[in-house]
Amino acid sequence: MSDAQPAYGQIGRATLLIIVLSMVGKVLAVLKEMLVAARFGTSAELDVFNVAYGYPAILVLFLSGALVSALVPFYLEWCNRSRDYANANTLALFHLGILAFGLLTLLSYLLNPIIYPVFGYGFSDPQKALTIVFGNMMVLLIFLDGIAIIPTGILHAKKQFVVLNVAPNFINIATVLLLLWCYERLGIYALVWGFLIGAAAKFLYMALALHLSGFSFLGKPIFNSSALLGFVTLALPLLGSEMIANVIIFIDQVMATKLAAGSVSALRYAYRLNDMPIQIVILAVSKAIFPFLSEHAIDKNRTALRDIFKNVVVAIGFLTLPITCFFILYSQDLVSILFQRGAFDPRAVDQTAQILVYYGLGLFFYAYSFVNATFFSALKDARPLLLVGCLSIVLNVGFNALFMALMGVKGIALSTSVTLVIVCSLFVMMLKRRLEIDRLGVLLGNILRITAGCLIMGMVGAGAKAIEPWVPMAHYVYLAISVVCVILVYLFSVWTMRTEELTRCFDILGFVFRVHRLDR
Repeated sequence: MSDAQPAYGQIGRATLLIIVLSMVGKVLAVLKEMLVAARFGTSAELDVFNVAYGYPAILVLFLSGALVSALVPFYLEWCNRSRDYANANTLALFHLGILAFGLLTLLSYLLNPIIYPVFGYGFSDPQKALTIVFGNMMVLLIFLDGIAIIPTGILHAKKQFVVLNVAPNFINIATVLLLLWCYERLGIYALVWGFLIGAAAKFLYMALALHLSGFSFLGKPIFNSSALLGFVTLALPLLGSEMIANVIIFIDQVMATKLAAGSVSALRYAYRLNDMPIQIVILAVSKAIFPFLSEHAIDKNRTALRDIFKNVVVAIGFLTLPITCFFILYSQDLVSILFQRGAFDPRAVDQTAQILVYYGLGLFFYAYSFVNATFFSALKDARPLLLVGCLSIVLNVGFNALFMALMGVKGIALSTSVTLVIVCSLFVMMLKRRLEIDRLGVLLGNILRITAGCLIMGMVGAGAKAIEPWVPMAHYVYLAISVVCVILVYLFSVWTMRTEELTRCFDILGFVFRVHRLDR
């Protein structure tokens, strides 16, 4: 039995807990997106907001992913020395974060009149002016979300998954309430204030939870130069992974400003739908395994790391490949059900649904990019992330220019998928060497079985859509029945071809409710 086996029960329970909490949060997120679609559709005004919000949001995500990933293994090492020593070091990082993000916020505010016309280079002059106005307000997100990064890392290391998944809901709640009650008076500024108020509430909640867990913000920090240098040395290369996960979508939006009005918003809606399974499940897996990976890496337990890698990648394929198939079959229905009301017209439905299909083609690789970063972070070997991350930016810009000319806004989504296929393939080969994996045959065999199940699912779904005109049943009733049928067909197909890895994958994700067996 693998050395990693005793941890699977804990990973499974942690993953299921995070999934449940994430699903609650995503209900609020979907409600928010539905309200935004009904109020603003794919208007030029919403395009402006998306670009103005994109800069501070992506900047903080870009930094936070790297800083949190670097902090968790260091915090666990510091805790091995003493809890007080760990808290004093992280308090020093928190103080430095306040200073750094305060200065970054001020600098961004001063540069907004220069940088936002560049980000919105395809906008008209009135749109560029409005982008600067929005940007001057949204720049506060850099400070509010920035100072929450170190508390996020500490809570992650402490495995405080409930707090981490409840906190983002404050943004969705604040935005929904303002869109419901203040839209007539504030217009699109209801979105701006919703994000700002929600970000402030999120930080206060996390700070309170951290204080209740025993962390004192009033303690004496230790500015240990060697510890800080080690932290920064690991964090900087990790930025490469964040380029793949976050910066690419901002580049997509910036380049979409050259296209017709509404292209940025349609791209954003499709991205949010494509990102939803990542936020609900894949990030749950990534968050759940990270502390365990860090512990195995500290113990130099390559056997456990290889075992977790193999099973997690199979789990990603099991979840994301059928979702890609689902998007191909039902993207039009999905977008219509969620968004077609108010200002979101049938033209916006068609455009968003087509973009979603092309984003969905790279969903497996997009999901893998998060788990990939988790392994490199736990191994404290982040330099490849930076190098390949830089490569991903170059590839994305080049493919965007090519596919935009051929396909319009759909080409931007296809460009992202192609870029992810290339860079994630490189990452797999790098981890194969670092984890001392002899061959990938078993892993590829499982992925091929999953792909076969998806092909069967797709054929059944396509057949069901083809015969619908001859079935005397209301469209949405028939749609619901056909969706359930294709899901069952997929599960049955994969189950008949199951391997040890697929069975264990089911166990970890809770699909057959046998997590308890792994603890024996």
